[in-house]
Formats: sequence, C-alpha cells, structure tokens
Amino acid sequence: MYDEVVYVGMTNSLRRRMEDHLADERMVQTTPVGLATWFYYQCLPGHCLHQTERHLLSEFKFREGVLPPLNRVGP
Repeated sequence: MYDEVVYVGMTNSLRRRMEDHLADERMVQTTPVGLATWFYYQCLPGHCLHQTERHLLSEFKFREGVLPPLNRVGP
C-alpha cells in the first residue's frame, strides 16, 4: 500500500466537497500513483484554512517539484 498524496484542499463542508469531487469525472480517474481510495482530514478554525492549505501545497511542491496530481486538474 502506498501513502501518496493525490490532492490537498480545504472546505467548510466536507460532504459537499466530496460530492463535488465524486461528480467530476476528472477527479475520479486513476492518477499516476493509482486511484484515491482513502482520505485524511483535519478540522481547523476557519481563519486557519487558507494559510494551512497554502502551506501544505507549498511544502509538497518544494519536496516533489510539482503539485499533487488532482490539484493539477483544471476547471
């Protein structure tokens, strides 16, 4: 089992965000590291969301040289 990051994001409604992702064909396709089958979440105060998301994405990009595969899916 791999422990690869395929997406980093924030929301104020986890249910709605998951429904959005599952309804988007591009977000449910196989990524270069396989299918997303598990997710982790962390509840944070609203004022921390944007800063935390930016930090996690910056840290990932610094380490890997690119954004996570599903963060590269355009509108």
